[in-house]
Amino acid sequence: MFFFGISRDYTIFYLAEFLGALGFTMISGADKALLYDMLSEINENDRARYYLARYELFGTMGLLISFPVGSLIVSQWRYEGVLAFPFLLTGIFLTIAFLVFLWIDEPNRIKPDENFLKMGIDGLKILFSYKKLRLFTFNYITISAITFFMFWFYQTLLRQTAVSVGYFGLVGSGCNLFAAILLSKLKILEKYLGISRLLFLTALIPGLLYIGISINKNLLFVLFAVFSVIGLKLLRMPILLDFVNQMIKSHNRATLLSSVSILEKVIIFILYPFIGLIADHSIDMAFLLLGIICIIFTLFTRIEKQFLLKKN
Repeated sequence: MFFFGISRDYTIFYLAEFLGALGFTMISGADKALLYDMLSEINENDRARYYLARYELFGTMGLLISFPVGSLIVSQWRYEGVLAFPFLLTGIFLTIAFLVFLWIDEPNRIKPDENFLKMGIDGLKILFSYKKLRLFTFNYITISAITFFMFWFYQTLLRQTAVSVGYFGLVGSGCNLFAAILLSKLKILEKYLGISRLLFLTALIPGLLYIGISINKNLLFVLFAVFSVIGLKLLRMPILLDFVNQMIKSHNRATLLSSVSILEKVIIFILYPFIGLIADHSIDMAFLLLGIICIIFTLFTRIEKQFLLKKN
């Protein structure tokens, strides 16, 4: 992030992207694995999805603050000239996060003795070996990958509805506020809908909204769709990660959760060029295609009640 703030050289940008990807790879899976191991140590793993929801809640609250601040900064001065400042601020806060992580004690666990490549391959094998784990994993990665594209397209949608750039951060902040409210009400939603129905609806509704966006560009509907798709995406994450964690052992946890993240990124990697090319021709067609794919994944990876009754 500091490189993005101090340079305008593409070679430096590529290096920054590589370093950023390396850093987030080390975080991906490891943070939630560490949290789940801590919960197991204090015998709170039976309520893990509520703690994981709270973890996501704090992340969304951070975005709730940063989005409008970023928009405020870039709307006050010449757009290209002021872009460096948000990157420098981000670098400062990531440095603070680094210092916080130095103070976290890791619970005792079996230390793996395999090399990292073998661990990664073994992690993918485990994900594909067990039917229940495979079902939860594919439900998570497919719907998460498809709903990810709302992050990519929501600013384009806002431009089409004549919303100025200064308000983009407020919309992004509002999305995260809505997600934070949903995450804080997870226990209530689970009580009235049941986990199986909740997971089904949080996958089906984004697909229907994608299709709706392809035919309706009314500002209120677009805002409703953007808020809903992002909110429901973030709501279902802690539920599915809880059940995935229940089915894996501590010494494999970080590797397996990283493998889940890898598979999601692979789906996004495959879809990126196709959705991008279609969006260049017609963004309506892109949303229609995303909606159809989302509904297909929803139906083929649906998690029935019997898969939620017994922990493996």
